[in-house]
Amino acid sequence: MKTLIHSIHTYGLKVLFTSLFLFTIGFSNASNIFDAVGIQINEAPYPAFAASDSINTSNSAYKQEVDVTEKPVVDYPKYRIAASVGYSYRIARVNKDVDPQFHDYVRDLKSGMAYSFDGTYYFSRVLGAGFKYAKYQSSNSIHVRFDNGQRGVASDNISVDFYGPYLGIRLPIRNSESTFVINYGIGYLGYKDKFVLMTPGTYKGSTVSSFCDFSYDLMVMPQLALGLQMSYYGGIINRFEKTYQGTTTTEKFETGKGENLYRFDFSLGVRYSF
Repeated sequence: MKTLIHSIHTYGLKVLFTSLFLFTIGFSNASNIFDAVGIQINEAPYPAFAASDSINTSNSAYKQEVDVTEKPVVDYPKYRIAASVGYSYRIARVNKDVDPQFHDYVRDLKSGMAYSFDGTYYFSRVLGAGFKYAKYQSSNSIHVRFDNGQRGVASDNISVDFYGPYLGIRLPIRNSESTFVINYGIGYLGYKDKFVLMTPGTYKGSTVSSFCDFSYDLMVMPQLALGLQMSYYGGIINRFEKTYQGTTTTEKFETGKGENLYRFDFSLGVRYSF
């Protein structure tokens, strides 16, 4: 699993920096390279945004002098807004110190619903930058016997929030208006568990996180696409603040031995480009 995570990071960074390099040497050379791998950067891959190739001036009533340098034509969408929802799976195994009777309970908390919103501004057909918000949500409950002999319900309601900027790559697909999009960024990752153990309490912490999106945007009409996306988030929290029965305490773990929040999201969504 560590090898898979490392490969995803490495691939995302390679594609990102390769595209940055291609951008600097010019699209004429970049097109030849992308053609070799089956990806085509057309001169005007977004017909809905392309200007007419010619102006009909055959009718004298419509003849006029046109200054073609007055308003440069942008033949690609400069903005992309995306919303996605789907299934999320945290890849860390259940801690071996967990009581066997709670093993399945804890394991079920490691999967849940995820949704995200992001907006990108593109400097060119290929390169852009944006900001992302993503949320993971999972909850579970179980009937238990407490230390005082009473029976009751214990529960956890876990949420993980990510906020952060990113660099984006948009690759038009040969003979298609659809695109392949890769986003890679670093940001804030916040963890909060609203639990009940006889009485309610909270358990929260935060860390720096990285993420990578791989999205296929299938154009269904001008400016609107359906997106199939896989996302990866990484981060480990080593310091928590616990509030329970009127008391707030701080818990610290050794580096790398805290709450592992590495996860994969598999989602569907809509994309609007303009």
